[in-house]
Amino acid sequence: MKVRPPLGSTVFATPKIKMIADTAVIKLPTSALRQDGNSSAVRVLDPENATVKSLSVQVLTAEGIWRSLAGPQAR
Repeated sequence: MKVRPPLGSTVFATPKIKMIADTAVIKLPTSALRQDGNSSAVRVLDPENATVKSLSVQVLTAEGIWRSLAGPQAR
């Protein structure tokens, strides 16, 4: 099932997941991140429920506008 972004979405990405030392890592542009309390987060679409949820992520590296991220549900 191919999921299309809703109108007005800022970023739509289907990241490639890379495993590093048993940690799933994805690379996204800075514009995909947002602050959620004291941590960084991304919004994730659940296509089965057609809902969006916030997922806390850990920023591992920064390269220009790109951030490598690890999150508990990135797998």
